[in-house]
Amino acid sequence: MRIPGQDLRYAIRMLGRSPGFAVLAVLTLGLGIGANVAIFSIVDAVLFRPLAVRDPASLVRVYGADVEGVALMNSSYPVFTDYRDAATSFAGIAAYDEGEAFHLSSGSGGTAERVIGALVSGSFFELLGARPARGRLLSPADDRVPGAHPVAVISHRLWRKRFGAAPETVGETIRLNGHPFTVVGVAEPSFTGVSLDFLPDLWVPIAMVDQALPEFAAENILVGRNLSWLDIVARLTPGVTRERAQAELDTIAKRRAASQPSDHQDPMARVVPAADYAVGPAAREEARRISWLLFGMAGLVLLIACADAAGLLLLRSERRRREIGVRLALGASRRQLARQLFVESLLLAGLGAVAGLFFAVWAGDLLASAVPPEFTLPVGAASGILDIRALAFAGGAAFFSALLFGLAPAARAGRLDVLTSLKDVSGPRLPRRLTLRDALVVGQIALTAVLLVGAGLMGRTLAREARVDPGFEPAGKLEASIDLSKQGYDRERGGAFLPELLTRLRAIPGVRSAALGRTVPVQSSGMRTSIESDGYTPAAGEIPQADLNIVTPGYFETLGTRLVAGRDFDARDTPTSTQVAIISESMARRFWPGVKNPVGRRIMNLGPPGVGGEIIGVVKDVRFRSLRRAPDPTVYVPVSQFYSPRMMILLDSAAGVDPAALRKPLADAVGALDAELPLFHVRTLEDKLGLSLGQGRLLAWLVGAFAVLALVLAATGLYGVVSYATQARTREFGIRLALGAQAGSVRRLVLSRGVRFAAAGLAAGLAAAAALTRFAAPLLFGISPFDPASYLVAAAILGGAVLAASAVPAERAARVDPMTALRTE
Repeated sequence: MRIPGQDLRYAIRMLGRSPGFAVLAVLTLGLGIGANVAIFSIVDAVLFRPLAVRDPASLVRVYGADVEGVALMNSSYPVFTDYRDAATSFAGIAAYDEGEAFHLSSGSGGTAERVIGALVSGSFFELLGARPARGRLLSPADDRVPGAHPVAVISHRLWRKRFGAAPETVGETIRLNGHPFTVVGVAEPSFTGVSLDFLPDLWVPIAMVDQALPEFAAENILVGRNLSWLDIVARLTPGVTRERAQAELDTIAKRRAASQPSDHQDPMARVVPAADYAVGPAAREEARRISWLLFGMAGLVLLIACADAAGLLLLRSERRRREIGVRLALGASRRQLARQLFVESLLLAGLGAVAGLFFAVWAGDLLASAVPPEFTLPVGAASGILDIRALAFAGGAAFFSALLFGLAPAARAGRLDVLTSLKDVSGPRLPRRLTLRDALVVGQIALTAVLLVGAGLMGRTLAREARVDPGFEPAGKLEASIDLSKQGYDRERGGAFLPELLTRLRAIPGVRSAALGRTVPVQSSGMRTSIESDGYTPAAGEIPQADLNIVTPGYFETLGTRLVAGRDFDARDTPTSTQVAIISESMARRFWPGVKNPVGRRIMNLGPPGVGGEIIGVVKDVRFRSLRRAPDPTVYVPVSQFYSPRMMILLDSAAGVDPAALRKPLADAVGALDAELPLFHVRTLEDKLGLSLGQGRLLAWLVGAFAVLALVLAATGLYGVVSYATQARTREFGIRLALGAQAGSVRRLVLSRGVRFAAAGLAAGLAAAAALTRFAAPLLFGISPFDPASYLVAAAILGGAVLAASAVPAERAARVDPMTALRTE
């Protein structure tokens, strides 16, 4: 769109004559545009941004699927090679296993640390069109012979953080999970692969799986068809549709199934667009739901800001009636006039976008510091506020805003009657019917009501979740995790390591008690196992299941949860003694309803056949997975009888000792036993409990911030309308007061206008909230989307804001001097 220079200069000159109006309009638009840019930068990767790879439109993901093609799963390496060798629909195909943990140590110094990496086929980088920032990337030659090429590519992020961006990093030998690897290259900064679930710090060839994942070295993972661990990505051959590729893979899968036993058949294939599954199936729906929720609420704030700006422009056009009439009388065309006014709107919107970028940078930094690690959205892949996409969005939002708030005032001014405007010297006039400006205010109130209801629902959800009893005492506790399997520990070495570690932990000054557990609440994934128990007969088709936790003696005391029956594990429970177990109260109720004390009962076939235990105790329920999730039936078994290489350390500090102060002696105790074994997830239980509330807290904070911002904008718009209407009726109020009317009646007359706006806006807004909040139901906990308290509080807050916005004009009207008012004519 080309803007004539004279129109732009005139717009600048006219806005310069009304600096107060210009500043208010720019700030209003800046808040609306800035909020949208900040949220866009977060949701862009999930909703809009194409994958940062070559020709993303031709990329597909190939999942394993059940017969109905509904349940999606990973694939085994032999299934990948089946498709790689037989499918002609793909110009290229690659496999990868992301999200794997690596223990990294290097000759460049620094302690051992745990990083997230990926195993990839040699075709991975070539398929995606990635380029190195330094050195080279992995190639098919690196992935042909198992164990032959111990090479790695590191991310640009890890290169800067761990290696200080040193050029000599390429060629350096590092140790991954106890094995030496040579760094052959550094990936370019923008490379994220085809998944946003994990942003790997390094990549190694799949052929090095036995060294990279020593815990699976005995599993023959490259030949086992029953081990589904790989994701598959492929590029369609030019001219081949996704449907044709699906049909070809179906044919391959059916031909393969014909030679396999019916109970050991590989899954079917499901071909989906890669861009649609950048966030994996497990989190995809929730990520998209939260993204649209945030983006929609930011959009409502922008609509309110535009309505506010439109109201300001309408008010300004009323005050410029005479100027506009003169210009029309002097020969200006109505089209030229409308164009000039729209240019002023574009200028305001452009300045608002600039102000909005400053606001978005501040808000983006604030959001980045507040986002919890387990947040569903991939914040690590967020677009930068000053990236070209965010800047383009800001420009688009500015132009869209100008259309929304600028066209109506420009069109209205273009229809102005010349004679009427030239005669109009009396100032503001009160229209006799509902005006566009009034309608905008009603709309602002309605949109604000929607946001206030949403804020109420999120706030009450957070309050309900925070009041849940987790089943343990978090104060004074410190946790950390170790993974012996990554260091190649077998059962014998690990079984000797854990008791020695526990002895050292209990000797740390300031530690009251110490224990180890496979899982520590909250937000622990846990292990799920099938069970059989005496006295319980499952229903037809039922497979009884429970969570399994492997712990040391003293775990319950250290965690601060109560043993309600029986005894704890102790020195009597050895590898050669009778297998024993402790169960949770929910498990006792589930499998032995009506039995007062299940101690002495037996659990059989606890996972593997023949593995079980005698119940020696019952412990209080603990919420391991989530505060929102009811406690699952849980079986606790001693680590002396059920070894686990991955354990969590739990320390309970003595009175007066800050648990955070135990971090260094804890690290020293572990390092004294194995200098290459890193600690990870080191944090207090209070911090961890806070993180479990992190997503709900962030959502409540964001929706609340949007609601407050909308409330301020709506109140400003209402104040402008009521103030303008009050000014237009100054003579009427003077006559009323001169004839004996009380000041209170004049106040009520002015306030009634605001009340009418509020009533109309509230009715529409609460109805809209009832229709829209049901889509947010999966994000709520303990309350209904139609929670009466949230609606009543929203109505009360909005009603109070309306009264406050109307009070100043009402008081001004009540204090009008009758003689002064009568002289205004």
